[in-house]
Amino acid sequence: MQRLGGLLEMKKIAYLAEEYYVPVAIHNISSPIGTMLTPTWQPL
Repeated sequence: MQRLGGLLEMKKIAYLAEEYYVPVAIHNISSPIGTMLTPTWQPL
């Protein structure tokens, strides 16, 4: 998410991938504390 430009940009990419049936695995490159603070999000 840090390299994408934020939550809204991540959602746009996930919805575009879903449209073409491409799986998206969002992962975090932060420290353990940063990982705990990052919410888990999946397109509905």
